[in-house]
Amino acid sequence: MTKEEIQKAADLYQEKVGKMNFEPFIIDLTMGSPIAFTNSLAFDGILAFCVAKDLLGEDFHLTQGLPAHELVEFSLPLEERGLTKRYYACSVAQCEEKTEHLARYRKRWDEKYDDVVDFGGKQERIWHKGGQFKSVNMPLVYVAIPCVRFFCFGNMAETKRLMEKHLVCIGKMASHGYGKIMRMDFSQVSIDISCIDCVKMLMRNIPIEELAGMGLVAEETQYVSYRAPYWSPANFAECGMAGSEVADVTCSMFESL
Repeated sequence: MTKEEIQKAADLYQEKVGKMNFEPFIIDLTMGSPIAFTNSLAFDGILAFCVAKDLLGEDFHLTQGLPAHELVEFSLPLEERGLTKRYYACSVAQCEEKTEHLARYRKRWDEKYDDVVDFGGKQERIWHKGGQFKSVNMPLVYVAIPCVRFFCFGNMAETKRLMEKHLVCIGKMASHGYGKIMRMDFSQVSIDISCIDCVKMLMRNIPIEELAGMGLVAEETQYVSYRAPYWSPANFAECGMAGSEVADVTCSMFESL
């Protein structure tokens, strides 16, 4: 697909999303293996993967590695919130019981397979300090979690369709067996706590200027990304962190006196 074709597909899907009804719902994922991730696992990043797979089909893998200025952003079947720094109404992964472990991820060139390498009769070098065959020996944090829950405000039927069609694993190193999903359950709820819960704890990263617009201030802030793609520098800002408590600005001012 050309960039123009991808943009057209994104525009058509945006129109489709604009006609959807949104409601609060929860997603429970029963896990079959530990999940490898650091900090938090944002649901809009997971759903963005599913939307891209659905719209691009076999061309999905051809778009990986493109520079940021060539990327096309897709709408998600979730409500967008915020005035200037828009974010989606969905939480990071909520886990009640988890055990954290540390493993090591290793990749290196094995000389015993040198005889199967064929450069067409030419003499070449295998560069193992970078590129495709780079040797790696790095720590990998993984957590054993029986169930992961996400809180969302969006279209449950479309989210369910996308996830059941395209999602089998979550987190890093899925090709190595981490993050395997055994079962997905979707349930409607009456209260929306996709961004801030009932005891005023942040359920996701939210830019501090958007919190200020709601008259809130976060207890803990960091300069992090707040929407997918989470690696893009354009999506970084000073944010109230998921798991941090928020308070009314007026209350916070009186406490500091």
